[in-house]
Amino acid sequence: MSSPLHYVNVPHENANDDFGIVANWLVEDGDVVSVGDAVIEMEFSKSIIELESPSGGHLFHMVQVGDEVAVGDAVAVIGDSAKRPDAIVQGGREDAVAPRVTEKARTLLEAREVSLTEFAGLDVVRVKDVETYLESHGSNVSAQMEAGERVPVSAFQKRLARNLTISSQTIPASSLTHFVDTAAVEIAVDDIGEKHDMAYTVSDHLVYSVASASRIHPRANSSWRDDHVLVWNDVNVGFAVALEDGELVVPVLTRADTLSPQTLSQRIRTLHAKALMKKLRTEDVEGGTITVTSLIGTGVHEVQPIVFPGQAAIVAIGDSITGMEPAMYGLTVVYDHRLMNGNSAAQFLASVADQLVSHDFST
Repeated sequence: MSSPLHYVNVPHENANDDFGIVANWLVEDGDVVSVGDAVIEMEFSKSIIELESPSGGHLFHMVQVGDEVAVGDAVAVIGDSAKRPDAIVQGGREDAVAPRVTEKARTLLEAREVSLTEFAGLDVVRVKDVETYLESHGSNVSAQMEAGERVPVSAFQKRLARNLTISSQTIPASSLTHFVDTAAVEIAVDDIGEKHDMAYTVSDHLVYSVASASRIHPRANSSWRDDHVLVWNDVNVGFAVALEDGELVVPVLTRADTLSPQTLSQRIRTLHAKALMKKLRTEDVEGGTITVTSLIGTGVHEVQPIVFPGQAAIVAIGDSITGMEPAMYGLTVVYDHRLMNGNSAAQFLASVADQLVSHDFST
């Protein structure tokens, strides 16, 4: 009697995610694995995690890179035999069995990036089945050219798109811009760097200044509820990090208002590096109460970002405007008008600007 099969299932990594995307296989189809081996990287809306093998044996892929897999479903099956099991439970569940696939059909599936899950209910998937599926979904197998390149969308991008859509549809946003003397900001930044013997940037100092100002103006650190306003006890500042292909992630500095410039800068460096390597964990990106974005170095002088759902404001800075005398940074706050009016938003932004040029670095 053959030993039971074991499955590698997608965990419920984030509260708002009902699926993950296969980012990378760490083992080849049919490889021998041991308990605890990292076998696959799964991408969620806020993080990329490695899934481990629950048992030892030969591991067989059930999905391809780029596939969306529902939480609880399986991405791989593990058995004792070096031969792919004939009957694999679809999704690691007991209600269906994944079909067998001819070699030519599997090659076509991989070339056209179609998941085997589309053929649930068939005993055997053949080339004709794949061609029929492609034709019914508007894909001509024999076509040598398509209208344009199809660029896969990551879970990060999908989650960001949903948040931005929610924001534009539900948040009555307004904005204010305050100009700050470039030289005064850079003197303050240089003083902090020298005091702590570290590299310290204007972008770092903006995070520090927003955290400090949020403590003074609690409404900037609040969230709208249908019947009340929730003012957060902790000031958790998210800072936007641009990745390739238009992706954006927002690591969060928890209790940022309690951090010294030195500690804050070090944490920014660590989280920024993890973001670029796509190694952020769920705890690195959860709990933001206000956000900062910096486009310094891009040639853009004034930024109009979008408030994240559940937050009151986002503060942005661009490159110094050298055509003014003296040169100025344009500091912009976009805010939820349900939580702050123009006057309170202006006071908050003025506090941010004051902190940017302040030389009182007692923390």
